[in-house]
Amino acid sequence: MKKLLIVLSGLMFLFALNDDLLIIESKLYPKVIMLENKSVKHPKIGIIYDKNSLNTAKKISRFLTINKYVSFLIKKNDIKEADGYILTVKNPSKKLIKALLKTHKLIFGVYPGSVKYTMISLYIGPKVKLYINPKIIKEAHIYVNPILFKVGRIYEE
Repeated sequence: MKKLLIVLSGLMFLFALNDDLLIIESKLYPKVIMLENKSVKHPKIGIIYDKNSLNTAKKISRFLTINKYVSFLIKKNDIKEADGYILTVKNPSKKLIKALLKTHKLIFGVYPGSVKYTMISLYIGPKVKLYINPKIIKEAHIYVNPILFKVGRIYEE
């Protein structure tokens, strides 16, 4: 019985950490969009989801709304215009990544491992930092403020 309680306590901690991470992302990612595009005061953020990530997409959308940002859910095969995108799909297809890169907008990842497919994710170590993928940024042909490279951690494959 004690082992079960320990396991359940650990699982509850993981879920709380996940929500905390989503809250941090919902506050940080819109600010990065506004830093990159000074003309955008209230960014419209598209949240890309699939059937396995719908709950995560709804959560981050709710947190964005609480922080007074506009967000909308986008099925992974139906990309719509936005000021930036948050990818909640764990293993996105190359086709989806190509479609997002063609928008020339910032692409953020929800999961720390998603930096492989996105421009910016969060790095969780002794400190929480931006995790930046310069290869994806270059492929999208967009300019990113150099300050992000100073405060973030560079992803290298």
